[in-house]
Amino acid sequence: MRWCLISLVVLVLVGSGCGKPDLVPLLSDEGMKLLDGSGGSGREYVELSANLQTQVNQAFCGVATTATLLNMLEVRNRPVDESYEPYQFFTQKDIFEVDCVRAVNAHGNPSGMDYDYVLHHGLSLEQVAGMLACFANVTVYRPSSFSVHAFRETVKDSLQKGAGIAVNVDRYTLQQVGGGHFSPIAAFNEKLDMMLFMDVARYKYSPAWIPVKNLYDAMNTVDPSEDAERGWIVAQRPPNAKPKKVVGQLDLSEGAASVGGEFDAGQRRPGFVPILVGPTIAVVLVASVAAAMRKRRQVYREIDNI
Repeated sequence: MRWCLISLVVLVLVGSGCGKPDLVPLLSDEGMKLLDGSGGSGREYVELSANLQTQVNQAFCGVATTATLLNMLEVRNRPVDESYEPYQFFTQKDIFEVDCVRAVNAHGNPSGMDYDYVLHHGLSLEQVAGMLACFANVTVYRPSSFSVHAFRETVKDSLQKGAGIAVNVDRYTLQQVGGGHFSPIAAFNEKLDMMLFMDVARYKYSPAWIPVKNLYDAMNTVDPSEDAERGWIVAQRPPNAKPKKVVGQLDLSEGAASVGGEFDAGQRRPGFVPILVGPTIAVVLVASVAAAMRKRRQVYREIDNI
């Protein structure tokens, strides 16, 4: 019983995020040091932040992300909102006036992809990709086909090329309030393996640095509204006036090795596992928390050295 209680306490500590440097706010001292250490991607941060839109309601994260990326890319044939005439600028309203956008699959909605549809249903990864593809060259990636290494390399390469990156995550996996969510990525600190998540729900969460593995895990989830896997999108400005949708794959080979071992179950004494399972679980959990806390101290020491 004592070991069960110890294990429960440790699980509570782990669940509460103790020792986990999961999110580093951009506007903190540590967050600014991470931006300074992000190298060339600092320029992409400036370009994206200058165009970052706050979603106009709690269902429009995909629309806000789409408008943000398209304005950042300065794609051709942008609509002219009556509020900003004669200037071309994507808003979360005028984007639905584009015929190509209205033709994106809206699952039988009589008026096609429009403001009211998204207000009541939100958007899936494929739908956001479809809207972006009306103006840019688009590549869609899903964790079932691409590893965390591929995600890391894709983002690094895309930022260097000035492309836009949208991620579709499960907030719960990131220990945030909410469910499925879209937002763009603005920078990558390779040394500490963290990406700058520019949340379009700015009334709720400010921009923050998130470990790459955490972001990947948050995408490696299922969108229940579509019963489909989440993932990420890369959008590039096309070289001509007629952008086309390109859904392809990067050739990112990744060396992998596994180390395994065998044991002779026949040599296990009766009662051995029941006697030690409690202490063993507690020791493992305590060790995990200790390792996480050491990792946190190491991360912040490295931030201080940037």
